[in-house]
Amino acid sequence: MIITLVFGVLVLGVDIFLGDIDWLLLAVSTVLGMGCICVLGLALGGITFLTARHSIGINEGVAGIFYVMSGIIFPITALPTWAQSISKVLPVTYWMDSMRRALMPDAMAELSSAAAFDVTGLGGFSNLYIMIYLAISAAIFFVLSLAVFKFADGVARRKGKIDWTTSY
Repeated sequence: MIITLVFGVLVLGVDIFLGDIDWLLLAVSTVLGMGCICVLGLALGGITFLTARHSIGINEGVAGIFYVMSGIIFPITALPTWAQSISKVLPVTYWMDSMRRALMPDAMAELSSAAAFDVTGLGGFSNLYIMIYLAISAAIFFVLSLAVFKFADGVARRKGKIDWTTSY
């Protein structure tokens, strides 16, 4: 994250001023967002127990879905209505929006007012709502990911896909 921010400021000329940053929002959203990604990685780790050397493709595919559906490339309002509904469920969408709000609060406020409509798709939500949603979704995804991991681990062990002696 730091490398990306430094690159954006130094090479691309992105106007991020240290005095404008909402440090509390940045810290909380970073911790919650990274926790959410780790939790989702737990589920993917379990799924890879059951795949035949396709784990990298699965991981890249899931990352690609998040990349498109979470408002990283373009605002979720540019997506079809059915995709916007999916985007608003994904915790990564809220994480990316909270990072933008923390790093450039004035620019995000100007963006919505200049466009005269909700550009990001989450403009009607407060920072507190986004943090609460991110925390609750991380907890829900933790429970689901743990269940997926345990299920996949059990199936892999029953099928002999994991060597019981060496744990490989």
